[in-house]
Amino acid sequence: MLFELWKHPRPAAPAFRRDGQVVVASHRLAREVLADRERFSAANALDAVVPVPAGPLRKLASHRFRLPATLANNDTATHGPIRERFGEVFAPARVAALRPWLTGLARRTAAVAAHRLRAGEDVDLDAAVSSEVPLAALARLMDLDVAATREVKRFSRAALELFWGDPDPERQRELAEAVGPFHALLRARAASAGGATGTCARRTARTPRPRPCSSSWSRARRRPRSS
Repeated sequence: MLFELWKHPRPAAPAFRRDGQVVVASHRLAREVLADRERFSAANALDAVVPVPAGPLRKLASHRFRLPATLANNDTATHGPIRERFGEVFAPARVAALRPWLTGLARRTAAVAAHRLRAGEDVDLDAAVSSEVPLAALARLMDLDVAATREVKRFSRAALELFWGDPDPERQRELAEAVGPFHALLRARAASAGGATGTCARRTARTPRPRPCSSSWSRARRRPRSS
């Protein structure tokens, strides 16, 4: 189903069709669909918007790139245990314990940006502040090296464009050349990591792949099962 409640604050009906998609526009129906994995599958949530041609696919395959079942696209019985493990990682007590360090980091990061602004520089506050602090906090919660977040950002931006953007074939090739090696690097780090990252990586690796999904792309990212 295509959830566009935020675009339709006063929909004419709780469910209607738009551009060939079924739009759910009530919280009750949205909850019903999300909770019903027997009739509605999330298995295609990580499908590429634009089909990836053979060349970039070969490049990704050479680095053993794959998208295992995650919280986003796992509609099997293992979704609950994985979610439970990540819930432990982000438990309120762990987040609260991070507050002093995170407060200091936010102040230092903002101070550096302010100094550059006073010096007459043009500063991208998203790149300098808002994209730095949250990922650093996530790295600490996952017991990762905070310095590695730069690599994570490069990989995630390229992966987002490759799978959820609208790149042409030449751009897909460029993105695959960036995504493949970084995926291999992150996979190696996760395999040897301890703490929360190692536990989550090992548990996810044992998760069966999601059910095969429709070959046609659905903006809904959540398709009804065939009866």
